[in-house]
Order: sequence, then C-alpha cells, then structure tokens
Amino acid sequence: MEEEIMEEVTECMRTPRPTLYEQTDTPGGSIYWEPHVDGIPIPVEGNSYGSIDEAFHMYVKYAEMAGFEVKKGGQKKTKSGAVLNKYIYCNKEGVPKPININTLDPQYQKQKRNTTTHATGCKAHIRLVLNIVSGRYKLETFNPKHNHMLIPKEYRHFTKKQRKMNQSEKMFVVKAAANKIGATKAHHLYCNIKGGYEYVHGTTDDFKNHQRDVNHFIGESDAQMLINKMENRTMYVPNFTFQYMVDNDELVAMFWADEVAKCNYKEFGDIVSFDATFNSNKYNMKFVPFIGIDNHGKCVTLGSGMLLHEDTKSYTWLLTAFMSAFLKEPTMIVTDQDGAMKRAIEAVFKKAKHRLCMWHIMQKIPTKRNWAQLIEAFDLKNQQMVRQKVYLREIWIPAYFIDSPLFGLMRTTSRSESENSFFKSFTSPGATLVSFMMSYESAMERQRYRQEKLDFNTIDAAPKFITQLDIESHASKRLTKLEDGSCYVLTQTFEALDKGHNTSRLAKKRKQIWGKNVNIQRLTNEANFLVDDTLFLLSKDEEKMGTYVTNLKKLLDDVKTDMPNPPSRDTVIEDVFSVKQTNDVQVKNPTKAVNKGEHLKKGERLKSEREKAIKVAKKKARPCGFCKEVTNEHTKLTCPLNPNARKKRKATPVIDV
Repeated sequence: MEEEIMEEVTECMRTPRPTLYEQTDTPGGSIYWEPHVDGIPIPVEGNSYGSIDEAFHMYVKYAEMAGFEVKKGGQKKTKSGAVLNKYIYCNKEGVPKPININTLDPQYQKQKRNTTTHATGCKAHIRLVLNIVSGRYKLETFNPKHNHMLIPKEYRHFTKKQRKMNQSEKMFVVKAAANKIGATKAHHLYCNIKGGYEYVHGTTDDFKNHQRDVNHFIGESDAQMLINKMENRTMYVPNFTFQYMVDNDELVAMFWADEVAKCNYKEFGDIVSFDATFNSNKYNMKFVPFIGIDNHGKCVTLGSGMLLHEDTKSYTWLLTAFMSAFLKEPTMIVTDQDGAMKRAIEAVFKKAKHRLCMWHIMQKIPTKRNWAQLIEAFDLKNQQMVRQKVYLREIWIPAYFIDSPLFGLMRTTSRSESENSFFKSFTSPGATLVSFMMSYESAMERQRYRQEKLDFNTIDAAPKFITQLDIESHASKRLTKLEDGSCYVLTQTFEALDKGHNTSRLAKKRKQIWGKNVNIQRLTNEANFLVDDTLFLLSKDEEKMGTYVTNLKKLLDDVKTDMPNPPSRDTVIEDVFSVKQTNDVQVKNPTKAVNKGEHLKKGERLKSEREKAIKVAKKKARPCGFCKEVTNEHTKLTCPLNPNARKKRKATPVIDV
C-alpha cells in the first residue's frame, strides 16, 4: 500500500512545474516536505523580534514563498496580561473532528454535510518566547517539516491570502453593479483587463460575496442612508434641490434636481414629458423622470422623482416639488391617460397645457363609435357626460395646440418611454435605493457626456454654405448643427451665451463631482492614466518593467508603514457610496408597494380592451364541456353554469387611477 502511494506521489512530482520544496522519505516510510526559500527572511532559531506581529509577518512572507498558509495558535499570558509565549502553525495543523451520527436518536435532525477537510495534523510551526528583561520575543522553536504537499507556484492565487480582494477590486464590483453588470461578469471583465485570472485577487464567488456584503451593509438603513446622502449634497453642491415625504415613518416620495438639470430646464423646459417606470428597485418605488428635448434633438433629464404609490396625492406632491425647484411652469406637459396624473396636473399647473399621448388614443379610435352617434344614442340625461367626453378632444388633437410654440416637438410619451428604457439599462429590479442612486448617477454621466460630445461637434464643425447670402452665415452661428449636417434650433440656446450660460460653464457643471473629494478623484484618475501609459511603454522591456515593479512595491510598503490602520471593508463601501452607515434610523425603508400592473408576469404589459377583443376574436370557438355551448368565452372549468367551476382570480386593486 505504501509503495502504491509512493508511486502516485512520485508520478505527480514528475509534472514539469517549478517547485520550492524537497520531498524526503524517512526510514519509517512516511513522507514529509521541507521548503527551500532564498531571498527573504527565513525563520532561524534564536532570532528576536520586537513584537508578535513582526514575527507573524515574517512567517507569513516565508509561508507565501514556500507554498503554505499560516494561522495563529495558542498562547500563555502572565498575570499582568503580557503574552509569555505564542505558537504560529501551518494552517493544516490539527485533525478533523470525528463525525458521530445516530438516526435513532430523538435529537437527530438531519445528517451533517459530508465535506472535505484541510487539516492533516501538520506539525510545522514556530514558537515565540518573551524575554522579560528586553521585552523582545525570541524564536525558540522552528519546525520546517510538513506532512503534506506544498502548494505549487501556479496555484497560489487560490490561497486564502491571495484571494483577499483589495480596495480597487471591491470598488470595481460596486461600479460594475451600477452599470447593471453582475459579479460574475465583473470578475471575467476585470480578469481580462488585468491580463489573466491569476493576476486578480478573488474568485467569482468572492466577487459575489462582496456584493452580498454591500447589500448587508445597507440593510434596514437604506432609506435613511439615501436621505443622508442627498441632504449632504444640498450642503456641498451649489443649487442642488432635494425634497422628500415620509408617511408613517416610511419614505414614500422624493424629488431631486441638480444645477445642470435646472440650466437645462431654463433652456429646454418649454415642453416636458413624464411617465412612471416599473421594477426600478426592490421596494417597487416608481422612478419618474421629467424629460425634455435639447437643442440637438436628444432627450435631456430635467429632474427626477420616486413615488411609492401612483395616486393623485403622490403625483400632486411630486409636481409641487417640481415647481418649488424650477419656479416656472412649462408651456406644455405630455403624459399618458392616467387619471391620477390628470388630476394632479390640474391642481398644480395653472397655465401649462396638458396634452395626452396621441399614440395611445389613435390605437383606441378604431374601437370607438363616432361622437355624433354617441350623442344620438344617449338621452338628454346623459348628454352632459358626452359633452365632457367631447371636451377631451382638446387635450390630444394637434389643432388645439397650434398657438403653442414648439407644439410639434412632442406629441407622444415615446420620449419618456425611450428614457425609461435607457435608465433600465443601468438599474435592476432588486436594487436598493442607495444602489439605484449610484446607477442613476452613471446614467446621467453618460447622458451628459453625449451632450458634451454634440456640443463639441457643433462648435468644431463648420457648415458648407449653399448661397452667399448673409442670412445663411448668420443662421449658421445661431442654429445648432445636427449630426446630418443640417441646422436646427429648439430654443435660443446661443442667445444665452451673453447671459453667462455658455457651453464651457455647463460642461464644468456636468463634470462636477458630488461630494467633497473632488481633487482626490481627479488625482486618482490621473494616477490611473499614468500607470496604464507606463505599463504600455514598458511592456516590451523586461528589465525596466522589473525595476518599475520593484519601485512600486517599495512605495506600497512605505505607504503601509505610514498607515498602520488600513481601510476596513465598511470604510471602502462608505467611500464608494459616499455615505456613512448610520445606526440612527428615523426613516424606515418603504413597504413594497402594489400598483397597477404589479400582478403582471415578467415580460407582460397592460393590454387595452381592443387588444383583448382582438385576441378573443382570433381564438377558435369550441363547445363547452359542461353546457355544450360553442363559444370562446369560457370552458368547462370556467363555465358559469358549472357549480364546481373555478372562481375567477380577482384583479389586483388599482389605487386611484
């Protein structure tokens, strides 16, 4: 048996890979491995150290090069509390505990999971003894022999120490989640960026565990942390507006707009569209962005809100917060046919024209009879209701909006639906409020980067004149150049240059970082660029690359020496979200809301009566198994004459629509 084990181990050792240890056979037939490491401090009996931590770090470096891991063992203290002696073992020290199972025992619940163990009873260790006179620790005993194979160099990135994620990797996981990239894809992406899986600390499971730790860090203080974060911005970000409403100690509504959004509203706030989205966070709070059209013909976000309920009270509060931030009503506001929105707009906006989405109405017209037939069909008692129906034409037919400037820019809520789709590419249904806000910031960065690019194209490009008329030259300076080379204008954007709202000023505001660490963020970005450029230049010079890596290691050691207390896990998460965890929770997380459309399955949507009628008409009529009637309205299980028929599922209650 021992010969077979020897042959298997010998065959394993024949694999051509670099080893830093020696396999030795003892006279008794047992095998032990003793590492041979050069170039680093090696434990030597008789050496002294200023503290246990100093000796521990020495042994950790030795173990890292040798191919094993260490753990702290038992100790003995004096009466004064000083550690008299200390053991530091190989992490495979000890023996596994025996498993005793008796299924007949009344206290037996279920069998313990049969897992592998890492303990092999390894005796490799060092023992430190305190010299009471000098106060230093002497390395009294050093046993270098291991009873297990040491870890080859190519597998050491799987060890516990090497799998410990650093700060940059933790931040990458959170930043990736803000762009709707999961932990698994984030790990694959980061490994490709670094040039291989062995150059990244942590596996896919470690990335997932960190995302779990982030969610646990937020926990029940989600709403309070978001409020603290947004109120902190009102203190440090100029002209930032944040309003929120709490009902029964729960967050039910909020609205926010920064200075860039307010500048955009001043220039492009003639026509505003807003609509609510679904599945933007784990509490089913509805994200309500206010959308306009900028001078490039693109969607621009003028402000944003979140509502727990889609009722008149919530929409009225949201529009009131909107007015408190901008102090000016839009010329026209476009929504879908939502009764709660309609009543809220009538209550808050006194001058703005309310326009319904024309697309939704045109989809319903074929199923309706003409108004003249309706009036004849109703008696005199119902004519007042019919006149009210006729009055609704004034909020969707284009002829009623001819006197409004720029009325042709937005006839439907497709702009809002387009922006909702854009924001959904950054958010996920299970996101917390703090994570959602981080995703929102990423979305706004991309949107405003697109605006800056179009602004640059407008300034940089020179149009080709077709005529020699002065009016054409004048128009080229006043109108915005679109991507196809033509000129177009939505508002007198360039007229605002004389008023101080120039492109460079808006660009600075768009680039403004929310928080106090603006210079730190800028220096961090510059350092990342410098490192990337340096690595690219040194990629073909091995000698200079080695010198560069050595200098970086020395610099890192100096920084660690100056920072005896490295950032903890919670500190890293706080820096990423720009908010501290709080134990003083005054505003509780919202209770998951139930609004219209919540009963729908994934991928489904609310269907109009026309769509339902068409589906029923296309369905082939079959005889009912109970009443024998040929119909497509019911079956045997839903037949109204069947006393044992299934009861129809009650629809989810719709709140004030």
